[in-house]
Amino acid sequence: MQLDAILEVTIGLVLTWLVISIGVMQVQEWMENWLSWRSQYLERAVRGMLEDETMSAQFFTHPSIKALYRKSGKNIMPPSIPPERFAKVILDIFVNAGKPVDQMPEGQWSIEKMQHQLKEMQKTHPELALKLGYIFKGIDDTSEALEKKLAEWHKGIEDWFNDAMSMVSLEYRKNAQKWAFLIGLFIAALLNVDTINIATQLWREPLLRETIVAQAEAQVAAGITDYQSVVADLQLPVGWNAKSTPVDLSGWLLKAFGLVLSGAAAAQGAPFWFDALRKLVGFKSQSSQKSKSD
Repeated sequence: MQLDAILEVTIGLVLTWLVISIGVMQVQEWMENWLSWRSQYLERAVRGMLEDETMSAQFFTHPSIKALYRKSGKNIMPPSIPPERFAKVILDIFVNAGKPVDQMPEGQWSIEKMQHQLKEMQKTHPELALKLGYIFKGIDDTSEALEKKLAEWHKGIEDWFNDAMSMVSLEYRKNAQKWAFLIGLFIAALLNVDTINIATQLWREPLLRETIVAQAEAQVAAGITDYQSVVADLQLPVGWNAKSTPVDLSGWLLKAFGLVLSGAAAAQGAPFWFDALRKLVGFKSQSSQKSKSD
């Protein structure tokens, strides 16, 4: 009996964390659309790769990149760039270094031209020249066809870009998780989503437990793909009232700990908690069937 109660309390908590995670996800989407975080991370990464403001300006004003600009938000730079487009634009800029973007003859490459540009770049931008020199292997070898060399160099630039974007994605995820915790903590404090208080109420009130578990089972059975629909008609023990407001310091410390737990749980994301809820409900269903058969 107690094992069933523990499982039901856990299902109730996971459902609560799922709901608050949905709220966090919605706020983060709004902040991303307004602040254009992805665009800022991408722009900073590309500028760091090129290490030159002139080339960076040429890159971001290139017609192929401007076609990806956002229509709204704090930063109109593109939130993402296809690797093959990045490589093509870099080759255009490299071969036509020093020319305005609107005067670049697209796709007009030659070994001699690239050799000359690399030598010039070694004087003005040695660090970038070192990176491109590593990518443009065999640039002094005229025995291979230009088309074959360009295909290899194009692939090398794509790999360079993908490696840089992997680091950007890792940094972005860390920042997003930090914000998810802060947003989750704010929502938890605003709505009094206190993990400890919720667990206590669910343990003490079997009827409430039964109601929450039934709601969780219904949500899982519906095969939810739209997480926003999960919040409809739920009877979770949240919200501020005289009963849930602490009256002494120890009570407030316990309350703060419960809110922090809710914020930390929200940072895991709605997909994570929905998957956990699905597994817990499935386990409970199997346990109930086994009990009936026994």
